[in-house]
Amino acid sequence: MFAGRAIAKVVEACKKYFPALAFLIICFPFVIMQNWDALVRISLEKTFGDLRLLTSNSECYLDGITQVSNLNCDPWGRDFNYPKIWLKLATFFQVKESHTEFIGVILILLLFFTFVLLIFLMQSKSMRTSLSEKFRIVMSTVIFCSPPSFFLAERGNIETIVFLLLLLIAFLPLRFFYFSVMIWILASNLKIYPLVSAAFMFLSPGKFRRALWCLGLGLFIFGFCTARQLSHLSKTSDYFPFDSYGSQIFSRMLCYPQTNSGLLCNPASQVFLGIATLAFVWAAIQLTTSREYSRVQGIFREVLLNSPNSRKIMITFGSTFLFTYLIGTNWDYRLILLYPITLLALNSDASAKEIKMVLMILIAPLYLSYNEWVPLQILGDLILIPLFFLILSLLISIYKESIRIAKVRN
Repeated sequence: MFAGRAIAKVVEACKKYFPALAFLIICFPFVIMQNWDALVRISLEKTFGDLRLLTSNSECYLDGITQVSNLNCDPWGRDFNYPKIWLKLATFFQVKESHTEFIGVILILLLFFTFVLLIFLMQSKSMRTSLSEKFRIVMSTVIFCSPPSFFLAERGNIETIVFLLLLLIAFLPLRFFYFSVMIWILASNLKIYPLVSAAFMFLSPGKFRRALWCLGLGLFIFGFCTARQLSHLSKTSDYFPFDSYGSQIFSRMLCYPQTNSGLLCNPASQVFLGIATLAFVWAAIQLTTSREYSRVQGIFREVLLNSPNSRKIMITFGSTFLFTYLIGTNWDYRLILLYPITLLALNSDASAKEIKMVLMILIAPLYLSYNEWVPLQILGDLILIPLFFLILSLLISIYKESIRIAKVRN
């Protein structure tokens, strides 16, 4: 009976949203096949460069080199900088460098499946919208076919798997709380940045103690499995200032290519300059355009937080995006964290004018930050700074509302 109802809902959703799905199904593979070299500008000599870092070192490990700090079998001489759990999984399945292309294609298909799943999930959460169906189809394609998608596909990075896990956390109903916690623990050990998505645990009013227990358990497991590798991971991570985003982008551009030497270019100075940049921009906004900024804040709140389901989506992906921005530099494929937030705007029931303004602010960095013309990259990174504060204000308002509801119930 349950399976029959589930199949009926899927068939009904396919009929209702067939144009959007068909457009994506046709467009996404076509753009990948026809424009691979044009869209992916910094591809390496071999395909799936990030995946090859894992497969080549897995082959080394299988050949007897068992110390992660000694692994240096990458074709480009890069240090191994994945959490060790990936190496354990790769060696368990006897993965070698010759398997790279096959696994890379699987990851592309998984990325495509994730986008289709996101369409279904967002449509099921959506209400009446003031936007036409054609406009939503076109804008969905613009979002999914933006440069971060193809950058991620070409590199074969395992961020695709982490993004799918975050998607499950964001869309699982609160009654599946413990299952969401299990997914969060897995995601946090596969990559470090999903750790902050634990913020979703504190959404339920009156469940603070349960959230603390689950957070403590997750941090204990993380500490046992992954925390000891943080020093190695931070030392071996790439800090390329172009085709990246984060709080340290501008200071690293000034220091490039000597990114870890000199008074202003050592890691401690980069952290300080990154925080100083955010503080300076925030002060400039408050001193010059505080009234306009407050109005934009209100519009963002109206567009992105107009349904109960949007709160968990914003908390999961908003907090994760803020954390990745704060840690310094991230390759631009990680901007896919903004996709669910952008689709929230696309499915909002706010006025069309407000939705389009929010969409413009959210989509612009996707195309500008990963761009072959450096001035446009800088413009995209500049747009991300006020966007950082806008998302932060939304998260604060969500928790203020949760605290208010908890006080009323008590």
